[in-house]
Formats: sequence, structure tokens, C-alpha cells
Amino acid sequence: MKKKVLRIILVLLVAGAGGLFGLQFWLRGQVERSRLIAEMEKGWNCRADIESTSLNLFCSPAIVEIRGLRLVPWDEEVAKPLNSRAEIDPARVLLSADKIDLAVSLGDLIHRRAVIQRLHVQNFNLRDEEDVVVGGKEKESHESLLDLLFSRPDDFEDVEVELVPSKLKETASASAGLNRVRMSLFHGGVLAPASAAGIAAGQDSPKASSEHSVTKRKRKRARRDRERKPFKASDLIMALTAEEVSVGNAHIDLFERRTVLDKDGGIAERRERRTVFDRVSVVLTDLDVAPEDLARHNRCSLQLEGSISLNQKIMAGDEPPLSQTLARFEVTGSGFVRPFNAESGVWDPDFTIKARVGKGAVLGGVPLKEALRKKDMKKLGEWGIDLGDVALGGVLGEDATADVHYFRGGKLIVKSDTRLVFPDYEVTLRDGSWFNTHEDLHRATCILLIGPDLSRRVLSQAKVHVAKKYGGDIVGLAAEAAVQAALMDKLGRLEYKFISKGRLSKPTQEWDNPIGDVAEFLKQNGAAILESLFNKK
Repeated sequence: MKKKVLRIILVLLVAGAGGLFGLQFWLRGQVERSRLIAEMEKGWNCRADIESTSLNLFCSPAIVEIRGLRLVPWDEEVAKPLNSRAEIDPARVLLSADKIDLAVSLGDLIHRRAVIQRLHVQNFNLRDEEDVVVGGKEKESHESLLDLLFSRPDDFEDVEVELVPSKLKETASASAGLNRVRMSLFHGGVLAPASAAGIAAGQDSPKASSEHSVTKRKRKRARRDRERKPFKASDLIMALTAEEVSVGNAHIDLFERRTVLDKDGGIAERRERRTVFDRVSVVLTDLDVAPEDLARHNRCSLQLEGSISLNQKIMAGDEPPLSQTLARFEVTGSGFVRPFNAESGVWDPDFTIKARVGKGAVLGGVPLKEALRKKDMKKLGEWGIDLGDVALGGVLGEDATADVHYFRGGKLIVKSDTRLVFPDYEVTLRDGSWFNTHEDLHRATCILLIGPDLSRRVLSQAKVHVAKKYGGDIVGLAAEAAVQAALMDKLGRLEYKFISKGRLSKPTQEWDNPIGDVAEFLKQNGAAILESLFNKK
């Protein structure tokens, strides 16, 4: 009897071990390098490469590791076996990660629950270029490298094009302007928008499929014009929870070319903008998404840190190109994210973050005298108030803390008064101010406080100006008193309230003028102010 029991136990152990090894063999096949590459190239319009993959089922949770992931735009190498493909040109890589670690519970997967204990991506790099056309007789159009990269392969068709030198140069020249936007063609069979001049010089040119022709991949018109179906929570095949999802040492480089057309279709303005996120670390914890109950299960906590720089170049008409550093700063923050719209179920991440921008940050801005409306400048001039080179920007003298609400699409709303301290002045952004870097729009209610030293100089200039223009030192003293009463706080700082709105690159500012016309003010209030001054003596 004991022998039979032992034999049964032995058979069960062998069967169990065999099943475990069989499961491991099947799972290994799902994460095997060649299979993962094939799945990515089947689902996306890309060429993929992975250095290695590994799977360890003999631990709890199971560990999947992927090393050396790289994605580049589709090229003719995709049709070849992996071991016959040419090396990927590093300059063409749009997305890469040195290492991806995934720790997941297999038992939960069996019960249709995705419980991720850890997902970590190390040394993540992302690059994108986007061409946008606005205005004119056509509706707005845009195309980006990442949009093309993650499109479905059946959205495209391959065409053979003869290599005619004059045509190639013509295409290269056109791609530097508006036509490059409309072509939307990839490198490796398509002209990449990265370097039109390089193409004309024979660099980065498409790989020829024969001596006199090249294979290009272009988007089918019917596919290009249709609306993309938005990703919804219901597209998830199971509920998703994660203890920790993190990205370490990320670098993201986003480049946009925007062409503004006039009503006749001519080019009114070109603008190039580059946004770079460097040394970025993002940690998401307690992720909880249940597609059938987003009202209660649609949230995760967030921590982030890194550096951000934003630069742009504007070319309009015959004016010299204008290069601007809009921002360069280190930031840390924490808060929470709601990944999906609770009502529609559409992927629409909504961030609520308490952020800190470190001392020494550079926040660019134009001088007030260039941004103020002409009638406001005229009013200030009547009082002799000259703000010189005071601008809404500069180098931060103190850390700045802000509560912000950030929406998909680039809109950021300030949720509490935020104080930005610069060397000679400070600016307070009032609750409700908003900025949209993607659309180059903003509306901000602001208070500018000019430091005591600069305020005294401005006040002295105003006194001299009014005295000279309106009749003597007594009138100048009255004007000085009026400016002090209307514009100065208890610390002797000029307080300037205004609304900044319109384009971020060329803002318009409206002054909240509490003292009105100088001549009218002196006519109505001069006697009382002078009497007060004489009584003080």
C-alpha cells in the first residue's frame, strides 16, 4: 500500500514538474526575441530589434527581462530574416530602452487579472518630429514620426519610384517647407524629414531597391483621412493593477515644425520648437484600473523629477529669425493621475501635481514694454513710469512651488497662487491662470511686484516727468504721492496688476490701471493731495 502511495505521489510530482516545464516552455515562446519582434512589426509600421529576452518562472512573482529594445521607421530590412538584416543606424532610432523588467503574478493572469508587482524601464529614450500646417484654405493637418511609427502596416502601401537626380533634389528642397508636411514619408523607402539638405547631398537617402528605383511607403489616402478610433478602457481585456511602474533616466526629445498659412495659401510664418526632457525619473504606484467601474477604479499615484528645456525659433516674412529660450529648469513633483475619462472611458490622462521648480531656473519672457498694449504704454508714459527692461521672466532667485492640473494636449492650469521670485522683481500667477504650450496659447492673471530699489528709481522718474510736464515741483510731489497711494504696497514696492493672454511666443498684456489719466487725476484730486502734503510739513 505504501509503495502504491509513493508511486502515485511520484507520478503526481513528475506530472506536475512536466506541466510546469511545459508551461515554462510555452511562456518562453511568447517572450522569445524573434516572436516579440515579429509581433511588433506585425502590429506597427516599424522595424524592431531586441538584444535578448529571458523568463524566470521559478520565483514568485515571475520575472520577464528584455534588453536592448529599439524601434525605427519601417524599411526594406523588415522582409528579411533577423540574422540577415543590416545594422540599425542609431540616428534613425525613435524609441529605445536598455532594460525592461516585469514582475507579474501568473495566478492572477489565469483569473483574468493583470497584477503587476513591478515594471521598470531603464535608460528610456524617445524622439519625435512633427510637422503642422494651420490656416489658409485647408484645415489643420499634422503628421509626426511617432504617429507613423505606431500606425497599422495596412494603413500604408509600397510604391516604386524612379531615382531621378533632379526630382530628388526638388523633393529635398520642397521638404524643407510645406511639401515635407504633406509627403509624410519614412526613411528607408521614404524621405525622412530630418535632413532635406542631407538628402540633396546624397546623405540619409532612401535605400534603392534597384539601381534606378526606390521603394517608398506612403499612407493610403482612405486610411490617412479617416478618424482614428480612440483607445478606451473597455479595450483592456482584464482589470489592471500595479504596485509600481517606473521609468529611470529617460530622455525625450520632441521637435515641432509649424507652418502658418495666410488666406491665399502662402507661408505667413514658420516656427520650430524643441522640447527636451532629460534625466527624467517617473514612478507610478498603486495603479488601479477596472474598465467596468472607472468611477471607483481609475487612479494611480505619481512621483517625478527631471529637467526640462523649451526653445523655439520664429521666422516671419522679411523679419530676422527670432530665437527664444522659453524655459530651462529642474522640476520635482508628486500627485495622482486619472488615466481614463470616467464618463466616456476614453484614454485621456488627467494629472494633478504639486510641483517644485528649483532656484536658478530660467523662465524666458519678453520685456513688458514690448508686450503691453499701446494705450496702456501711453498711460504709463503720461505718468513718467518707465519699466525699462523688466520682463516676465529671468533666473529664479528662490524655489517656486505650484499646484497644477495638466490635461492631455498640453493645457496646464494653475490651481493656487504661485510666486516666482526674480532678482529685481517677482510675479504672482493667480489661481486659474492657464497655459497651452502645444497650441501656443495662454491666459494668466498676474501681479508684478518691483523691488524697493527699482521702485524708488521709477517713482523718482515719475515725479520729475510730471513736474516738468505739468508745472513745477509741487505738481511732481502730488504725482509721486498719487503713484505711491495707487501702486505701492507697504514694503515700498510698485504693484502692477495685469492680464497676459494670446500667444505664448508673443503675449499681449492688459494693465489694470487704478490711477487713470494723469491730467484728470491731478485736476480732481490735486488740491486735496497738496493740502495733505502741506499739513505734514
